[in-house]
Amino acid sequence: GFVTLRSGETEATIRVPLNPPEPGELLEMGPVNFMMNLFIPERLDGTEQGAVLGEKTQSIVTITNDEEVEQLVSQVANAMQSSLEAFSIESESWAEQFKDAVQFKVEEGESLWVAAVFYVVTFGWKVVFSLVPPTSYASGYATFVCALVMIGLLTAAVGDIATMLGCVWGMPDALSAITIVALGTSLPDFFASKVAAVNDEHADASVGNVTGSNSVNVFLGLGFPWLISAVYHAANGTRYVVYAGTLTFSVGAFAFCAVTAISLILIRRLPWVADGELGGPTVLKHVSAAFFIGLWFLYILVSALQAFNLIPWFPAQ
Repeated sequence: GFVTLRSGETEATIRVPLNPPEPGELLEMGPVNFMMNLFIPERLDGTEQGAVLGEKTQSIVTITNDEEVEQLVSQVANAMQSSLEAFSIESESWAEQFKDAVQFKVEEGESLWVAAVFYVVTFGWKVVFSLVPPTSYASGYATFVCALVMIGLLTAAVGDIATMLGCVWGMPDALSAITIVALGTSLPDFFASKVAAVNDEHADASVGNVTGSNSVNVFLGLGFPWLISAVYHAANGTRYVVYAGTLTFSVGAFAFCAVTAISLILIRRLPWVADGELGGPTVLKHVSAAFFIGLWFLYILVSALQAFNLIPWFPAQ
């Protein structure tokens, strides 16, 4: 740049444009330095202008962060690091996992009694699942495979116990399947959807977790065992026949409740209603939750009436 000094002037201001830093350089907290050199331009004939410079013609300019801003940035960075460590699921050893499983913790904003109840109920399961290899082993693949195996064994055990409990209570198999067995095997999905609904900004994860779980249960959970049985019977020259029983009525009742639930979700998306699938005004979200729970009780009620042959036009088979 150029500075023009009139006769008698000894000070002037010059603006130095600074190039914006790269995105990655914004995280650096160190000072930025650059050098300024002053010189007298020459005339076209090679002689100097009439201005005279002092002894010092160079200046090093250092740009540092404001102390208050730097302190605020440091506090935010430390808080973010603490939050990341709190939500991190990484574990380094079995000893660390076992310590976390047996340690009693009360989360921020959680009631002591609620934390105590959940601790007692989940203590045994936490200890069992602490046997899963830590995430630091084999880049987490060992954890993923062993966790799937453990979940499969747990689901099988819960299903068998629920079936035996329904037998002791004298419940028909169709009714125990949609109540006790379904509750026992769907609790992991329930808690996963609850965590996703609280922590995620959008409802995609919580709703998608339910639909994804149902698709796995229907397409893979039914299709794969049926494929194995069909292949086995075909290889042995026998027929593989499974009668529907109360399946037609149960699926029809479920489809009605599912369409009603989806209709409510679509209505909630309207801007003048709730403008979203989850949350909204306090009264509206409580009414929506009660409506969904009521649909489940309605489904169980009509299925139980049909299972006990109390609906004349849909007799139990």
